Amino acid sequence: MLRHSHSGGDAPYLHNIHELGGDDVHLPDFADLSPELTRPNRGLRLWLPLQLHGLAAFRGALDHKLDLAQQVYDRLIEMPQLRVLDEPDLSVIAFHCRIPQGTQAEEDHATKEMVSYVNASRRVYLSTTIIQGRLIARIAILNLRTTAEIIEEVVDAIRTFVSQRPVRELESRVNHD
Repeated sequence: MLRHSHSGGDAPYLHNIHELGGDDVHLPDFADLSPELTRPNRGLRLWLPLQLHGLAAFRGALDHKLDLAQQVYDRLIEMPQLRVLDEPDLSVIAFHCRIPQGTQAEEDHATKEMVSYVNASRRVYLSTTIIQGRLIARIAILNLRTTAEIIEEVVDAIRTFVSQRPVRELESRVNHD
């Protein structure tokens, strides 16, 4: 029964498996034999929690993450050493370090150092991307366990880094001169 249910019939995306098996060679398709190796049933992952918790729970969780994203945005725009790209539409905040009279390469380097500094705590993980040739740090608030306290911890780590940055820049320029 399992083999029949998961055989895919004449599905065009399975044509290669039929070409490989000849009369004298039998290549088993293990997806036919085990439910663990089949394609995931993504619809069930959404349907079941909706049935168990209701739509209001999902709306509440999304609203909470949007509120946290706004909280991060409000804190980051207060720091003149950062440039926040835009207000969050969802739960991702993109920003980079700003160095007065600094080059883009210096700002990218500072952004990379800041991300490393924050990620060193291993409590949170900031990611980066490249937008129009510039390194951009991102805070993505997605985990259901993310709290306002964790957000404040991240913002405090960023604030600590950028407040110490001028001292490090001065030391770096003195050491290079």
